[in-house]
Amino acid sequence: MIHGGDALAFAREKKIDVGEVLDFSANINPYGIHPTIVRALQEEITHLVHYPDVRYQRLREDIAKKVKVQPQEVFLANGAAAMLYHCIQAMGKPVYALLPVPSFLEYERAVQAVEGSKISYYEMDGDFQVKEDILAQIDHNIDVFILCNPNNPTGKRVDAKLLDKIVKRCEQKEVIFVLDECFLEFVLEGRRYSMTESLSKNLVILGSFTKYYAIPGLRLGYAICKNAHLAERIEAVTPEWSVNHLAVKAGEVALEEVGNYLNLEEIHKQKEYLFQELQNFGFDVIPSTANFLLFYSKDSLLDKKLQEKNILIRNCSNYRGLGAGWFRIAVRLPRENQKLIGAIEEIWQKQS
Repeated sequence: MIHGGDALAFAREKKIDVGEVLDFSANINPYGIHPTIVRALQEEITHLVHYPDVRYQRLREDIAKKVKVQPQEVFLANGAAAMLYHCIQAMGKPVYALLPVPSFLEYERAVQAVEGSKISYYEMDGDFQVKEDILAQIDHNIDVFILCNPNNPTGKRVDAKLLDKIVKRCEQKEVIFVLDECFLEFVLEGRRYSMTESLSKNLVILGSFTKYYAIPGLRLGYAICKNAHLAERIEAVTPEWSVNHLAVKAGEVALEEVGNYLNLEEIHKQKEYLFQELQNFGFDVIPSTANFLLFYSKDSLLDKKLQEKNILIRNCSNYRGLGAGWFRIAVRLPRENQKLIGAIEEIWQKQS
């Protein structure tokens, strides 16, 4: 499995309804799609006979207003992952990238998609924290530095002062800094940690509607970029109408009518519950600022055993810097979290 969130394929394979699957493998808002978005999409169906606005002007203005930038600095794509690919392709040559590990797998794949590109890895210590020694690795040999804040899969947030230093270092060394903030809205007071107010010609910020608004099936992501040359290249490599009509409508309604509807305090309360329960099983659980937890179990088949109970968790063995026994779970609703813990308890008792 390259990514989590494969509930549909799992359900088809087991010949069950996807509603019977409890999916902890995808870090999505557990409250689901807001009813206002659902109604808007239902009403929008008849408009599918028309092409979407090729400039997505209304949605770009909505995003710009939210993150306090100019509309011309906002660029849309068919998901944040697709936008990452566009950013790398927009550089117009093979790149030498610096990536902290472990990190989202698509960073590596996006760089490798440009033939001739190379990657240098910053391997984090056991606390999975990016530290000041990263600055020494950002030099003139590097074309692009890609960082997610908070990190996926660890949930660690980079210190704000260090982020400022990274931005300045990238400017000094003429390195493009791609900062993925897709999970920042799940962090308590997350917007205060956004780097949009520090936007410079070397900084590109990625955002997404997928996680917070629970619409991964629609694919809607964006980049914030004020580098005129890079912005022009991003537009050049992005296909026309790459974002579908329904995704655009969902984004507009999400920002104009829905706003913030996630109970972050409850999410973090449930995260603490899961943290403590997983520790009680003897797992090594990594403290997280986001809506998911990374943990290590000596039982490297834990995910397979949970699948027998129609529960999915993310096997993280394919993350560089991790390995067998590492798993990630999303924070879900209380009764679902309790069901997960109950299932692990049953597995644990059988092995005792």
